[in-house]
Amino acid sequence: MEIQHLKDFEKYLKEKKHEPYPEWWPENETLRMLHANHWNYAKAHHDIVEFLRVRATMLPIRLEDIHARIIRSGFFTVYGRDIHHRCVTICKPLNLNRLGITDYEAIKTACLYACFYVMNYMYKDGIIENNVAIIDLEYAQPWSLPIKALKTFNDTMSKQFRCKMAKIYVVNTNKTFLYAWKAIRIWLDEMIANKVELYHSNTSDEIKQMIPADQLLEEYGGNAKAPEVYWPPFIPGSPSKPFSSPEPELKNIFELQMKGPEESYEPEVIKL
Repeated sequence: MEIQHLKDFEKYLKEKKHEPYPEWWPENETLRMLHANHWNYAKAHHDIVEFLRVRATMLPIRLEDIHARIIRSGFFTVYGRDIHHRCVTICKPLNLNRLGITDYEAIKTACLYACFYVMNYMYKDGIIENNVAIIDLEYAQPWSLPIKALKTFNDTMSKQFRCKMAKIYVVNTNKTFLYAWKAIRIWLDEMIANKVELYHSNTSDEIKQMIPADQLLEEYGGNAKAPEVYWPPFIPGSPSKPFSSPEPELKNIFELQMKGPEESYEPEVIKL
């Protein structure tokens, strides 16, 4: 079925006289976009073009002080792996309020860097190609959350990292959200809606079954101690990056060099 869809999609591109994709663009990424759009060729092509446009305009990523502050705030970080070895990303929206940052382009750049970092250092082709997420709302009322920043974050994730989230656990959710979710869910893509679970408490049986206790922070029902710093990502029991060399410290400037379908980071040694 997938092979036939690829052939039909190639035929569609030729019939519509669309520009060919770069030579390095991998077939598995085309499949991912097709699957995410329920095999709608027009939508998949639109998403691929947008995907390439963003990368062409935003790469290489140059981190400045404001990006480092966002990354180090714990707004979006990584801690531990689940039972399938997928890394666990943790998002704390209120940390942006505590920082007082409303520069949405800076937030987008910081999120892109963090996500590319995870893909480059914490995935392994054919073995680990997605992750699970915990979003901690800290019982905030809807109007107290940085909605525009979250929209920026969501747009970045949905356009650049389609089908990368295996499961999304929203914890410490205000009851207003729980009631609203029943209505919101109806309007969401079924594939996305089925990945999201909302909890009023800080954890659930499913979270504890999915993430081993030594990989899950205490605040979410595990026994792992909270990190002293939020970046770089930390995997308990792993002294170095999984499948790669030791973690680099966060530097002031990072160059992301495009090398075919893979990304690699070449940091300049300029400390914050």
